[in-house]
Order: sequence, then C-alpha cells, then structure tokens
Amino acid sequence: MGRTVVLSGHIDAEIRYESWGNGERVYVNGQLAARSSPWHIHFVAPHIDFEIDCMGNRVAASVDVRVSLILRITRFTLAVDGEAVYSE
Repeated sequence: MGRTVVLSGHIDAEIRYESWGNGERVYVNGQLAARSSPWHIHFVAPHIDFEIDCMGNRVAASVDVRVSLILRITRFTLAVDGEAVYSE
C-alpha cells in the first residue's frame, strides 16, 4: 500500500507513504523522513509524524491512514503545520 502527494507553492516536496513488509515509512523528496517500528505495526489506523524543510526551517507534518480489513487504504490525510493539505 502506498500514496504519493506532490506539494507545490509555499512548500515544494514530494511526500511518499509506504506500508509494505515491516512497518510504515514516509519519504520526503526520496529521502526517508520517518519510519514506524517493525514491532509496532498499525494495521487499521497508522499515524506517522515527520518534518519537511520549508525555506530553511523544519515544519511538522504527519500522515494519518485508515485501512480496511482487506488492507486497502480507505482514508489518507497529509497535514503540514497542523493543517490538512491533502485528504482522500
């Protein structure tokens, strides 16, 4: 399972969420930004906090995911600085 979101404007970044194998991972511009512990897998509602560079400053971001019992993403939200910037 995975999602890729491209942000442009105030923050230019490609955010990629992956959940295959041992835990969830978030990449920012191709670089690993955060990873859950392989021993702490959230099958139903993963949440990962990470940071994004924004004009020389680090900005808090997070990914919230809801997954069905057949392991399909049913809801995906990317928040930057506390505000949802992408949701499906």
